[in-house]
Amino acid sequence: MNGNSNSPAPSNPAAGAPPAAPAAAAPKKARWRNRRVLVIGSILVVIAAVVGGWWLYYSMYHESTDDAFIDGNIVPMSSKVKGYIAKVNVLDNQWVEAGTVLVELDPHDYEADVQAAKAALAAAQARQKAAALSSELTHVTSFAGLDQAKAALAAAQAQVQAARSGLVQAQVMIIVARADAAQAQALVEAKKATADRDQLDLQRAQQVFKQQAISQQDLDHAQAAMTAAQADWQAAVKTAAAAQARVTQAQAGLSAAQAAVAQSQAQVQQAQAAVTAAEPADTEVARSKAQVSVSDADIQEAQAALTRAELNLSYTKIVAPCAGWVTRKSAEKGAYATGGERLLAIVRPDVWVVANFKETQLTYMRPGQPVTVEVDAFPGHTFRGHVQSIQAGTGARFSLLPPENATGNYIKVVQRVPVKIVFDADEHINGGQLLLAPGMSVVPVVNITRDTAPMAQGPRGAAPEALSQR
Repeated sequence: MNGNSNSPAPSNPAAGAPPAAPAAAAPKKARWRNRRVLVIGSILVVIAAVVGGWWLYYSMYHESTDDAFIDGNIVPMSSKVKGYIAKVNVLDNQWVEAGTVLVELDPHDYEADVQAAKAALAAAQARQKAAALSSELTHVTSFAGLDQAKAALAAAQAQVQAARSGLVQAQVMIIVARADAAQAQALVEAKKATADRDQLDLQRAQQVFKQQAISQQDLDHAQAAMTAAQADWQAAVKTAAAAQARVTQAQAGLSAAQAAVAQSQAQVQQAQAAVTAAEPADTEVARSKAQVSVSDADIQEAQAALTRAELNLSYTKIVAPCAGWVTRKSAEKGAYATGGERLLAIVRPDVWVVANFKETQLTYMRPGQPVTVEVDAFPGHTFRGHVQSIQAGTGARFSLLPPENATGNYIKVVQRVPVKIVFDADEHINGGQLLLAPGMSVVPVVNITRDTAPMAQGPRGAAPEALSQR
């Protein structure tokens, strides 16, 4: 039985161990592989969720467009006068400061015009001096008789005034004298009445004294009263006579004053006739003064011509009005420049961004919001700025041929609105190594998280603080 070859071989533990180990390791590797795939997938899902969430948040509060470019002030330089170009002092793309002479035209023709204008001005001044001298001589020679006649007329008029004053004074004196005479005559009448009364009193007193009804003293008193009344009456008569004499004298003075007035008036008429006879001299002087005025006008015209010639001469030098880079230079020495022809242009260093955003992107966009700008010419460099203003109209509306949507074949298209973005002051645009020139393509990104309210009514170009104040 032990020698039977068909009997199974005895088992060998050492020989059976290696085949059992690979069978146990295979499930472990599979489980590890599945776990690693799950972990990597979970990490990728988390990363995708984070990136997607961040991108969703970023897209909600940021607006960007690639339809944007650099813009700036381009100052065209042209000649105001015609002439051949004598000098061109600048090159293409050269930096120039304000006041730099860019182009010089041939000044000889304009210098000749200045000299001719100066000669014309000198001739006009000489004519003006001659006319002034002639006017002075005419005034001296022609106005001697007229001045004398006017002086005589003035003297005669003064005499008339004096005579009239004397007449008024004589009239006043006669009125006063007549009043005094009337008063003196009244006094005479009163004194006479008193004397008559005292005379009758004396006669009655004498009769009564004969009858011894009164004393001698009473009779003496009556006699004295009558004598005094008679004396007063005589004095009043003399006073009245003197007053009447003054009236007569005043009448004589009035007659003399009236005669003086008549005589002075006759002298005024004679002096007026002399002035009338001398009037042609006044006309001659007026003519000479008119010649002086014409000479003054000639001087002003010559001065204006000189000023115009000097201005044209100064225009032969075309000066830079501002600092910037020379571009589009077409001026060449020896070429003929016509008035108003563009010779070159100056690009100023101050630039900004014009971004054409879709109208659907402007809901929460406001002036003052921060902006990051990437320029295609300088990849990897980001500029900072802010929204300055939003144009009050779409770009298509201000195009050369604006669309007319009332023709019946209207197709709605999302419009774009230009937004002006200015760089922040600390960026030192065009002051460093990076040159930003008009026309460069940029990609601006506007951060609208600072103001999530829709755009308010009001000036779009105003800053937020200005809108709040209004």
